[in-house]
Amino acid sequence: MTVIRDPGDWQRLSATIERRDARPWGLLLASPDHFDIIDVRNPHMEGRVGSVDGDRATRQWRELKAAIESLGLAVEVLPPSPDLIDLVFTANPTLTGLDRSGQAVAVLSRMSHPKRREETRLHGEILEKLGHRPIEIPDGIEGHWEGNGDALWHRGRALLWCATGSRSSEQCHIAVGEELSAAIVLLRLVDADFYHLDTALAIIDEETAAFLPCAFDDDGVALIESAFPRTIEVDEEEGRQQLAANLYSPDGRRVLLPSGAPRTRARLEAHGLEVKEVDTGEFLKSGGGLFCMRQELHGPR
Repeated sequence: MTVIRDPGDWQRLSATIERRDARPWGLLLASPDHFDIIDVRNPHMEGRVGSVDGDRATRQWRELKAAIESLGLAVEVLPPSPDLIDLVFTANPTLTGLDRSGQAVAVLSRMSHPKRREETRLHGEILEKLGHRPIEIPDGIEGHWEGNGDALWHRGRALLWCATGSRSSEQCHIAVGEELSAAIVLLRLVDADFYHLDTALAIIDEETAAFLPCAFDDDGVALIESAFPRTIEVDEEEGRQQLAANLYSPDGRRVLLPSGAPRTRARLEAHGLEVKEVDTGEFLKSGGGLFCMRQELHGPR
């Protein structure tokens, strides 16, 4: 399989990567019925234990759901579970997409935190009912791997952008690439505020990405800038405070953006993108944002 680690690899190998169109028909969400913060697992959670306003979180989640539906996407909602307080962050327990044959698949994560591992089982059951073939990382491969949080599809290509850091291992990324017959690009996260790739990089279309240079080493910045003809730099303060890079575009034209990021919004709009802001303030307390709260659904309905 193809593994890309630097701009030289990209120049040599990118033309060999097959095309694969995996636009979603809908998104998988989970309502925040039992969302809470009971411990600290990333810098955003410091001082936030017990601070969640449940009513406000529910209102914000409903606004996100409505915004998604306004884009013409269907929404499927996981059943609530009192023991799964992070269930609302549906990006992490799986990575969905299409395999080489066009079959919808769901790669099951190996969550680093024990309290989140049951979410993966639930995702697998629901996604299989929705037509996705479950895939597990083979036994013998060491390390954790946190799904769509650390692995992002390059739109229109059989290619995953993958990050190593505190949550996902290189060995697991390579194994997932092999299981999906997809090339992988390896990046390294270097700032604790950006503990998942989706907090620092958003792939908008095949040629456009928004990102935070401060989250990556110099090689990573150079690789992103080599691969995407158009890069949009997310404002660093807005990236840290609002998780402004944790945005979502299903079609390369319309963008859902966490609210409170006017500089980033202006940069997106300067590239001709239609931006809709969504308030996710209660979820930011847990270090989770808008992209974290959705998982794509693929294949026939």
